[in-house]
Amino acid sequence: MSVKSIKKGFFFMVGLLMAATIISGCANRGGDNQKSTSSQAITTPIGQYPIETEETLTYWGVLNTNTAKNYTNFADTPIGKELEKKTGVTVKYIHPAQGQQQEQLNILLASNDYPDIIESNWTSGYPGGAEKAIEDGIIIPINDLMKFSPNYERELSGIPGLDKMARTDSGKYYVYATIRKNYEESIFWGPMFRKDWLDDLGLEPPTTIDEWEKVLIEFRDKKNATAPFAVRANQANGSMLLYGAIVGAYKTELSWYTDNDKIYFGPYDPQYKDFLAIMARWYKQNLLDKDFPMADKKSIESKVLSGKSGAFIGLIGSEMGTYLRVMQEKDERFDLIGAANPTLSKDEESFSGAANLPFYYYFAAAITTHCKNPELAARWLDYGYTEEGAYINNFGVENESFVIEDGVLRYTDTVINAPVEENMLARYDRFNGPYVALILPATSEQTMLPQQIQAREAFKKNMPVYRGYPPLTFTVEESERLSNIMNNINNYANEMRTKFIMGTEPLENYDKYIEQLKSMGIEEAVKIQQDAYIRYQNR
Repeated sequence: MSVKSIKKGFFFMVGLLMAATIISGCANRGGDNQKSTSSQAITTPIGQYPIETEETLTYWGVLNTNTAKNYTNFADTPIGKELEKKTGVTVKYIHPAQGQQQEQLNILLASNDYPDIIESNWTSGYPGGAEKAIEDGIIIPINDLMKFSPNYERELSGIPGLDKMARTDSGKYYVYATIRKNYEESIFWGPMFRKDWLDDLGLEPPTTIDEWEKVLIEFRDKKNATAPFAVRANQANGSMLLYGAIVGAYKTELSWYTDNDKIYFGPYDPQYKDFLAIMARWYKQNLLDKDFPMADKKSIESKVLSGKSGAFIGLIGSEMGTYLRVMQEKDERFDLIGAANPTLSKDEESFSGAANLPFYYYFAAAITTHCKNPELAARWLDYGYTEEGAYINNFGVENESFVIEDGVLRYTDTVINAPVEENMLARYDRFNGPYVALILPATSEQTMLPQQIQAREAFKKNMPVYRGYPPLTFTVEESERLSNIMNNINNYANEMRTKFIMGTEPLENYDKYIEQLKSMGIEEAVKIQQDAYIRYQNR
């Protein structure tokens, strides 16, 4: 039974329910200064694959680090080869060096010699955002190309609020982004603990800050943990990767967030001081990893697997799953358990959590002004939003990495039984890009350990509404001003957070810190963000 014949609920029903919306919507999606020239007429009907063409597309984008363990170019992956076969389009992929995406993108844009498609964060990763990138003649709005991307248009209409995330304030659609249709697809990180340690000590996974402290003290004193709570730093900006844990207990965040239709900058909140106070106390009591300012994924792994740490904020797959599988033969008692983000009191809803927007714009594909055949690019990109294309991008090649049995998709034994070091699952997952992201119960049961399934359920129990902010559009003037203000503020806030926690700056100076943020323009930055947020709501 082929993928094409499967009547999966969300694809089939959304297609029926939204057909009228698509037909009527096309007439209202015109944009200014659109380009739709073709270097070769395409005779294949819209929405049908493979496309009859001899043209090649060029695609610039980051090669996911998991994929890069096995391949140097996406075209050589099983997914890349299958996409070429199914779409009929040859794509030449250009990848920046790992960790140098922004620098090499800047060089590319300065060269004025662009590929057909560039995958990047066009919302906040380009000075001035998508509107400025269009104004600067780098990418094109895709309003007039939507007629060549009926599947993408259908998906944008299928989730409330999704359509306006995909366009600017002026109504320009500009990228093909990852669409996460199901809530579970946004939940893949959270607090994790050594379950075997908790069992030995007669403790339950903590739910409040006080319980966390008790557990960490027990880990330190009775399990000889030298870094009971390990926290990874974001090497790009020095921020702690807490994903809302701990800081959310104090009704704030480490950066921008929304609450009751207002924009806030967490490190400027009065209650942010309370978060710093608990972290400083844990640091002083040797409960928080002393190396947290420079800790990375590898150092966290080393501490957890060597018994130096018993609590961390981790990913369900590449951390929890990896740790458990690595330790299977080394220590049969080693076990992990997930917990919800802590609160100050029991039965209180968490203020922040792991959920993300359904429109994941950080790795989104835009068609450039140098694209030789925008129609071909739009048709090819649209394939990721077909049922067949989504399956390939998520699960790989039918009858190679997955099969369909009685209408249910399952991974093959080749994938399931492969040694951990072969990184087999990563070979058949694109991770990010222009397609519909899927998580199916059957594949989760096959690939996830019971602990991972438990963790996902634990993270969901106390999950709040999404408090990050959606893809906002700033004017050129706003963007330039915001960038000038926040570059300095982010550096200062990150530096002071580390100093406050390590005790090199006394918390008695918190008011002086707030005054410094004011003098650096934080209130002007908040106003710029709020104005943009209001415009977004009115789209």
